[in-house]
Amino acid sequence: MSTALSLFDELTRQTGKTFPVTDVLTKLLQTVGHDVSLTKRNLHSSYWTVSRARDLCDTINELAAKAGDGDSWEAFDKYTAMIVSLEQILLDFSLVAETESAASKLPTANTIQNDLVFIDSWRINRKALHETNDNAGNLSDIKAIHRHDDSVLLRGISNVLRDHTGNMSTPEASKSFSAIQSQLDGLQTTLALAPVNLSDDVVVYSMQTAMIIEIVASARDSQLADRLQSPELWTRATTLVNVVEKHSKDVKLAVEPLEKAWTDFCSYLTAGVIAELPGTYKDLRTLISKIRRPYYAQSLALIHGCVELAPIFNGKKTFAMLSPLNLAVDNTTKALTAAAGVVYDPTIGVPRNEDVSSALDTARESVKKCFAHYKLDPGPFEHKFIKARDTDNSRLALLEARFKSKPPIAAVKQQPIQVVVTVSDPAAKQTVKTYSVEPSTMLSAILWKEASLRPLKQANELRSKGFFRAGVEKPGLDTEIGKLPEKSGKRSVTLVIPP
Repeated sequence: MSTALSLFDELTRQTGKTFPVTDVLTKLLQTVGHDVSLTKRNLHSSYWTVSRARDLCDTINELAAKAGDGDSWEAFDKYTAMIVSLEQILLDFSLVAETESAASKLPTANTIQNDLVFIDSWRINRKALHETNDNAGNLSDIKAIHRHDDSVLLRGISNVLRDHTGNMSTPEASKSFSAIQSQLDGLQTTLALAPVNLSDDVVVYSMQTAMIIEIVASARDSQLADRLQSPELWTRATTLVNVVEKHSKDVKLAVEPLEKAWTDFCSYLTAGVIAELPGTYKDLRTLISKIRRPYYAQSLALIHGCVELAPIFNGKKTFAMLSPLNLAVDNTTKALTAAAGVVYDPTIGVPRNEDVSSALDTARESVKKCFAHYKLDPGPFEHKFIKARDTDNSRLALLEARFKSKPPIAAVKQQPIQVVVTVSDPAAKQTVKTYSVEPSTMLSAILWKEASLRPLKQANELRSKGFFRAGVEKPGLDTEIGKLPEKSGKRSVTLVIPP
């Protein structure tokens, strides 16, 4: 007999009697549960946030019942205060979850500028997610979950790096790249076993360093590809990795040398790209973190337009080219600043803000004129902006439908399949379970489920040491169960817990 496992239901299913006072909380819970089910990174931190919010919602309903049935003013005071707090937590998290649901696991752009925007976005969203975790309370296990998610991402980057080995065409580049790969592999173990007082800044710079090495080695950016065999590039990359490695092993080191090593390497990679750009150009990436859904995609489209124009300007750096770029960047900055001032509550909706719409249109026209001045077709940018505006509008309509309809829009379910999970634990008797899951469910969900069945210490050991085997293969945690080999209508994996 199989056990049905829907990640969405597992995270959002409430128990006991519910009251109208928690209707909005339930809809918020289902909204973030839907987005989290689509997320490709920081998986267990996101799962924890939703399940923790669900538990708090259950507690509120229990206290409401107690206040009504038992005439308890203490229960009344407690649950009415909890409602306001949990609403804010879910609203804040909904912005993070929405962004994360659309983000790829790793950088994929064909320019270093856009990949740096990706890294900035990853860092900002990770910080916002951790802050939401802190606000949700019950932090006894969240640090271990954060560490698990970071380890999974770092391991994923290392796996991708192996695919780039063939891009090294000289013995010197191959040797340097191989050495850096070994250091990054060792960094995984160091961070997994690091003391709890290791600065999170060190972890973040470690992850960013792994990402930037992958970006360079991928040769997606044609300008970087030309320098890929350069001894100087790999000398600078090795310097950065050495500094990261040193800081990961000593909690007493100040973070400033690590910040400088990161900035120096990025400056080297982007030399000739941002050196003489308008001063406000560098501020665009930080502005995006302050913009909520009503104008998020449109703001991002404007930034990407400016990012495309920047290297064209740097190719000639003439005064005639600077003026239209200045105007495009300045108007984009004004539009993003105006958009950042719009407060959005999905339970109320958002009225049309003519000032922000006008500022966005002005910025769009400035960027288009700059494309034309540089003798480039502004059509692709215009298409991206219009598509972004449609994306913002359609997401707003979806959120409005979710919060106004009864019942809220249900998650689209796939036809379930069965997977047999053998749990090989040297500390306990081997067990065999059959789960019924949607094909797109990842093995990470099985790991999450199995960890949730164990006490805290054993759960953390499972997250840090456990891995899956499917025959002779060792699939990653982000492997979709539907893609596992099938035999007699079932998939089979073994969850191995080393001694």
